[in-house]
Amino acid sequence: MDTGKSVEVLNASESPQQEDTDMEKGIVSKLETPEEFSEPENPPAVEEETEQLAVNGHDKEVINLTEELIVTENVVLSEEKTKMGANLPTEKSEMESEASLVAELDESSEKISDPHAALHAEPENIQHLPENDPEPVPVQTPLAENAPKPEPEKLAESVPQEQTLPEPTALLPGVDKQSPSKEEEMSEQVETETELQMTLTSGEEEVPEERVVEKDVLIEPTKEVAETVLVAGEEVAETVLVAEVASEKPTEVVPLKDEASAEVASVKPSEAEKEVEPEKSVESDTLKGAEAAAETSEKNDAEVQKEEDAVPASGSLSFALLERQKTKDSMRTSRTLVVLRGLPGSGKSFLARAIADAYEDHCTLITADDHGIKPENPESSVDGYKALDDAVVACCTAGTTSSVLIVVDDTNHTQDRLARMGEIAEQHHLVTVFLEPLTEWSRDPAQLTKKTRRGLEEAQLETMRGPLEEMSLPLFFGWFLLSSVQDKVRCTSMDFLKTLDTLEAFKKHLSDFTGKAEKEVDLEQYFQAKGSLHCTTKFCDYGKSPGAKEYAQNTTVKEFYGSAFELSLSALFVTPRTVGARVSLTEEQLLLWPADPEEEAGSTSLPRGSRAHITLGCAEHVEPVQTGLDLLEILTLQQEGQQGEPIEEMELGSLTYYGEGRWLLTLREPICTPACFSSFYGRKEASLASAVMSAKAISEQTGKEFLYKHICTSAAIQNKFRYANVKAETDFDQLAKEHPWLLTERLVVKPDQLIKRRGKLGLVGVNLDLSGVREWLKTRLMRETTVGKAKGVLKNFLIEPFVAHKQEEEFYVCIYASREGDYILFHHEGGVDVGDVDAKAKKLLIGVDEKISEDSVKKELLTHVPNDNKAPRHVKLSHSGGLRSQSAPTGQVLASFIVGLFNLYEDLFFTYLEINPLVVTKDGVYVLDMAAKIDATADYLCKAKWGDVEFPPPFGREAYPEEAYIADLDAKSGASLKLTLLNPRGRIWTMVAGGGASVVYSDTICDLGGVNELANYGEYSGAPSEQQTYDYAKTILSLMTREKHPDGKVLIIGGSIANFTNVAATFKGIVRAIGDYQVPLKEHEVTIFVRRGGPNYQEGLRVMGEVGKTTGIPLHVFGTETHMTAIVGMALGHRAIPNQPPAAAHTANFLLNSSGSPGTPASSRTASFSDNKAKVEDSPSKKAKAGAPIAKATSLFSKHTKSIVWGMQTRAVQGMLDFDYVCSREEPSVAAMVYPFTGDHKQKYYWGHKEILLPVYKNMSDAMKKHPDVDVLINFASLRSAFDSTMETMQYPQIQTIAIIAEGIPEAHTRKIIKAADKKGVNIIGPATVGGIKPGCFKIGNTGGMLDNILASKLYRPGSVAYVSRSGGMSNELNNIISRTTDGVFEGVAIGGDRYPGSVFTDHVLRYQDTPGVKMIVVLGEIGGTEEYKICQGIKQGRITKPVVSWCIGTCATMFSSEVQFGHAGACANQASETASAKNKALKEAGAFVPKSFDELGEIITSVYDDLVAKGVIVPAEEMPPPTVPMDYSWARELGLIRKPASFMTSICDERGQELIYAGMPITEVFKSEIGLGGTLGLLWFQRRLPRYACQFIEMCLMVTADHGPAVSGAHNTIVCARAGKDLISSLTSGLLTIGDRFGGALDAAAKMFSNAFDSGMLPMEFVNKMKKDGKLIMGIGHRVKSINNPDMRVQILKDFVKQHFPSTQMLDYALDVEKITTSKKPNLILNVDGFIGVAFVDLLRTCGGFTRDEADEFVEIGALNGIFVLGRSMGFIGHYLDQKRLKQGLYRHPWDDISYVLPEHMSM
Repeated sequence: MDTGKSVEVLNASESPQQEDTDMEKGIVSKLETPEEFSEPENPPAVEEETEQLAVNGHDKEVINLTEELIVTENVVLSEEKTKMGANLPTEKSEMESEASLVAELDESSEKISDPHAALHAEPENIQHLPENDPEPVPVQTPLAENAPKPEPEKLAESVPQEQTLPEPTALLPGVDKQSPSKEEEMSEQVETETELQMTLTSGEEEVPEERVVEKDVLIEPTKEVAETVLVAGEEVAETVLVAEVASEKPTEVVPLKDEASAEVASVKPSEAEKEVEPEKSVESDTLKGAEAAAETSEKNDAEVQKEEDAVPASGSLSFALLERQKTKDSMRTSRTLVVLRGLPGSGKSFLARAIADAYEDHCTLITADDHGIKPENPESSVDGYKALDDAVVACCTAGTTSSVLIVVDDTNHTQDRLARMGEIAEQHHLVTVFLEPLTEWSRDPAQLTKKTRRGLEEAQLETMRGPLEEMSLPLFFGWFLLSSVQDKVRCTSMDFLKTLDTLEAFKKHLSDFTGKAEKEVDLEQYFQAKGSLHCTTKFCDYGKSPGAKEYAQNTTVKEFYGSAFELSLSALFVTPRTVGARVSLTEEQLLLWPADPEEEAGSTSLPRGSRAHITLGCAEHVEPVQTGLDLLEILTLQQEGQQGEPIEEMELGSLTYYGEGRWLLTLREPICTPACFSSFYGRKEASLASAVMSAKAISEQTGKEFLYKHICTSAAIQNKFRYANVKAETDFDQLAKEHPWLLTERLVVKPDQLIKRRGKLGLVGVNLDLSGVREWLKTRLMRETTVGKAKGVLKNFLIEPFVAHKQEEEFYVCIYASREGDYILFHHEGGVDVGDVDAKAKKLLIGVDEKISEDSVKKELLTHVPNDNKAPRHVKLSHSGGLRSQSAPTGQVLASFIVGLFNLYEDLFFTYLEINPLVVTKDGVYVLDMAAKIDATADYLCKAKWGDVEFPPPFGREAYPEEAYIADLDAKSGASLKLTLLNPRGRIWTMVAGGGASVVYSDTICDLGGVNELANYGEYSGAPSEQQTYDYAKTILSLMTREKHPDGKVLIIGGSIANFTNVAATFKGIVRAIGDYQVPLKEHEVTIFVRRGGPNYQEGLRVMGEVGKTTGIPLHVFGTETHMTAIVGMALGHRAIPNQPPAAAHTANFLLNSSGSPGTPASSRTASFSDNKAKVEDSPSKKAKAGAPIAKATSLFSKHTKSIVWGMQTRAVQGMLDFDYVCSREEPSVAAMVYPFTGDHKQKYYWGHKEILLPVYKNMSDAMKKHPDVDVLINFASLRSAFDSTMETMQYPQIQTIAIIAEGIPEAHTRKIIKAADKKGVNIIGPATVGGIKPGCFKIGNTGGMLDNILASKLYRPGSVAYVSRSGGMSNELNNIISRTTDGVFEGVAIGGDRYPGSVFTDHVLRYQDTPGVKMIVVLGEIGGTEEYKICQGIKQGRITKPVVSWCIGTCATMFSSEVQFGHAGACANQASETASAKNKALKEAGAFVPKSFDELGEIITSVYDDLVAKGVIVPAEEMPPPTVPMDYSWARELGLIRKPASFMTSICDERGQELIYAGMPITEVFKSEIGLGGTLGLLWFQRRLPRYACQFIEMCLMVTADHGPAVSGAHNTIVCARAGKDLISSLTSGLLTIGDRFGGALDAAAKMFSNAFDSGMLPMEFVNKMKKDGKLIMGIGHRVKSINNPDMRVQILKDFVKQHFPSTQMLDYALDVEKITTSKKPNLILNVDGFIGVAFVDLLRTCGGFTRDEADEFVEIGALNGIFVLGRSMGFIGHYLDQKRLKQGLYRHPWDDISYVLPEHMSM
């Protein structure tokens, strides 16, 4: 044949989306055809090749004349010729077309001669083009390894006996076998004609008509060519796809089988020219455009390409909506939403274009790229997602032809996104289909980085893959009725219900539905529709349901997903619970039906598919799952022979009654409804988890539920549980069904959103009927309302029965908590005009642990209550124990109710409970309005009674999902993570470490005028991990980069000086988040200010500074040298930003004593600098009179204080010992530790350079007895056990001070601790504290931070300033401020952030007043409580005479429009006097030194201190250098100061991170990938993921080697050892020790022996002879029992598997040849199981593609193969051990008669 001529091939049409890409370029290809082609010699190989080519290939354009294969040669496809071909005339008549075609055939330079002769001609040989040929050569697409293969039956049909290319139809599963429509035939034949004209006029030589033999060509790996099959005949035009093969291995192309027709059909031309034929197989039309456009010439290879710049394999388009004609027809007549999901580069755009091309005018494509959505950063794409959703909704409502099929090309879907798409579809009556590209690289980040143009890193793609895989399985699969029939089915069911309603037979059984025979029921209203109509096949629950993964991976499910079916509805049924339709499944549909639905319902005898149904409606509180159960009940009755009661013949069919409300209408003719097999994703219910914070408000409805359920009182409480909740989505008709009293009673309606004084605000509708309520709500529901400063939307209302009563029947009652107990307030005049109840009401204090009585209530509270006999109460009957109602005086009823209410208040851990009004009438007690708060920290105590409590946000502040997310993180973490969104559009955002510091930063922002721009409040503290900090930071960054601000935005990353949090570690998480969000941060013009101190903070600040430089984000970093809040002034433009802040000394400088002082300062430095070294004696507690509380010690700590630490807090203890050492204490301050969860033992710690042992006791009593000099307990117990351990400690009189570290102890427990401590004279510091410190003497736990901060803040020696603070983090900040502005700290205490700290400010301020060494006092108070007013009184009364510098944080609270709960539980003002501003004002008026803001605190302290120095009150002493401090190895390594060689190395496993990693694969991925035991072994033994067949082979080896009976030596030894009473490990070891060359250990030896022989080139006979000559056994040959005549089935099983799945079995074949020789000599010299596994493993290692030859040989050499036998046989040995123990076998003794005693002759008898 002439190879110099070329054929022009008409290029397929290109989709519109390809216009802007270089993929539009045509493919220039050239085929050089050799002269000869030989017939393939190996039919199976050709058959396999054919299969792969047909499935995986892409771009072969083949012209099929008279339904025979003609492969064009020497194709040169250029852009110009493509355009020319596209413009060829096509509008001809039938005769013209046929004549033209014949004419062109005749005019060809090479005629098509005898096609039949050509068909049987021998192929010509192949010539290979040189690899560096400059001419353009044809190329093919990559061969997809994992492309789906055809089913064997279909393959058999499609591949004839001769080596012919199978029909594409057979290879594409599920393609509907339908004849083409007339329109299809026309378009197909027009394109055929056009391409023939181009082909046959190009000078091509004559081609045989029936068969043209294709010749192999050289393949260049980076190019592709498309060859199109055009079929002119009866079948639909299809495409044969030829896959690319590597250039060094030429493709063997086999012709198609003969087709039925041998003529070229002539058809009418298409009326309109189209570039893409609408009904062609997608592999011919869409791939022509999409794939050809994806190919570029070499000169364009470097150009930027689209996101998916590689053409996916054909398997990626194996979807029903592209391949099945019936499905395509259905899609064009019904509205469908196709949601594409997947990672960038996975082929979504390619798939989207394919669908768009296939459906043309019926399709609209909406892409995420067009809406600015960034898959790598979904948090910054919120606006984009909204725009995308709007576009989808707009398309759904358009009603145009193009909106019949809507394709959403989205990115990495979360559950919310999937559910959102489903919601839109359901609202607009569309069926949803979710598709993900099937490309082999779709979830391989390594390959995706090369496929996507986004420049994403592999780690980013790995992160994105998580949510995608998490939501890979839906809530359920099923058939969803197409939109065109859903309304018809609903109407049919409604007509049936209407008819059923009217039947007398139904009315006789009304009681089944209503409970009352006389009550009528409207079935249309009775049943509620439940979503779109569908028939569920498998409930997956997102993969949690048993069998879900297996079902989803089922080949049939994959094949039919998205297919159109016709469901047959054979019956309608109604029960009191559900109404539904029975679906009768066809054989094909049963393939999609799982095996378990009927079994799950207990109906094992019913035929498979019996449960198939469509739920048409459910009664209230009934879930749709009940429908299937109801159907099974009816079918079970039928199966048991119950015919039911025939009622009548209806128009639709026969109606039968089966009792108990079960009605079945068997349809005369089934209703056939088209449906699509798809899946459903639901939305997760997001609930705002409660943070560990006390006193949280609950809704009125929740409070009343608690009261009605749990109150115990003789008062007759009315209207229990009679309330209805109304929201925007409420259906009032349904509400009336749920609460029938709404239709019969007068009503009250009011918002239930934590709004006070609703009556005065006009927010209560009174004495209305239901229609009046609806009218009243019209002007209020979902309307914005202003309450005080807060603006909010009224969205939640409560309806209750209206209670007619008189004014004198209204009362007011309130219970609230205080430090000393609980107050009950009662006023005899309640209601909206109650006024100032604090002034009016009677008060009764119930002290902590005291009981309430009715007498005390009557005496103290009810003095003004009329004493008449009109109120009922319940009286217990003595004889029966029952209750009867009798009238009682109102006062008695109220007393009983109040006592019951108080007991409820205590039992359920309320902190506030108010009822106003409480109405008492002759009918009983009515709780009309109620407000309540509960102690949320008591959840672990009250969970059973509370249930799941939802804490609503304050009115005016919405509950955001991000808040719920952070609250959930907080609940799962030991750290503290809080977030409150104040103004999401604000420009000032904070990310602050520490509860107190977070308040200080908010204060400063508000003080500087930023209150209206402050976006959030929150804090992270308690040493969160890097991952937790990352999650917290990315949430903040995602929120602040959603909406731009004209002035840009600022992010303040601040905090005080940490006590124990590793700043560098937490900053790593923040740095990661900033790196992920660097693009949106720059787009939103964000400037970041950082200030932090604490352990390793210098490294943290360095890393933070680096990220600013690398990302280009303006980022300013400051350390402890800068005042904590100075960065706020810089951020808001009130303070200049220093060019280069002074560098603080590095941690190592302090610890290594860079000052050069070699010695330790004299002990005299522990005296105060101002007391002329006067000795400060401890003030012992005074003896108290009997029965009186013991006076507390005025000095808590001294240089000789000893403590016990409760809890295994090794880091805190070591910190205390280091502090002791640096303070030159003579002995450690920690005497012992108590830890109940271990036995008594010693724990090793450092004391300077030495190691010492501290005792650890299991119980407190032992520790106290052995250490009588201990007077301090530091309690690190958890919030659950802190109460019990503290109360136990106070039983020992030696204890004077207890520090309670835990946060979240219920307030009721704390108050009991306080009462006991006051009684026993014990000082309590905490709860929720870091502790306290007395420089030079003693520190509690982690107070003061690590040594670098202790040295920097000069805490190793006393100063002159004492302070008291609530916040632990802020106490360290005070250490820093005081050390920089004065001579240092004398003592400092953080009393804790809870509402009721164990000691209060005045306790410590008065101690400081009485301590000579203290010259001035600093108090850092906060919002909430009134303790600061006692300081004011002390100053005014002269009790406090030393200067007091004070500041209360939380001044910003009064500026917020809604209530904000700050970081501390106690940081909440319940009245005006508790606000920070009010207290600061009072302190200043009293004479304290109060700055204008915290920003000026340091300046005020400096001023007061300088004044005291000037007056001579303080005489600064000479500064003594700190001593040399040893550094811990771990900390030195953390700072990068030292290194040391590792003791040993490992490369298979890493347990240090968030999760366990096997050879680089996270354990979660191990399970998700389902690699099994074999795959796990591959990771741990061979350090790589093995192919699936290799994993299966390993598992099979373990199975066949697991056991071989009790007679073999290993099992025998195990049994003997077990019977000797040894344990499992000893018995197993005994058996394992027998494994060697003679027993089981021949795997390695056999592998080595056969490998050496094979590699050396020896023939099997030579090998056998050599071994015989050397006198050696051939390892792996021979068996005691098995022989050639009695083969070992284990070997046979393995052999069958290996031969079927291994790529090559050279070593095995060699061993089998050896076996033939050895068995010819002796039949039992077979290849045994050891030998087989050994040689097969060598084949596996050498040919699986995962190992080099050297690696494979090394694994054999080091004994890896014997490990298979050891691991497998261990299972059997363990089995024998357990068997012997189970059988209770005694000691084994071998019988004498089985022993041959061979003794020397002279000793024989």
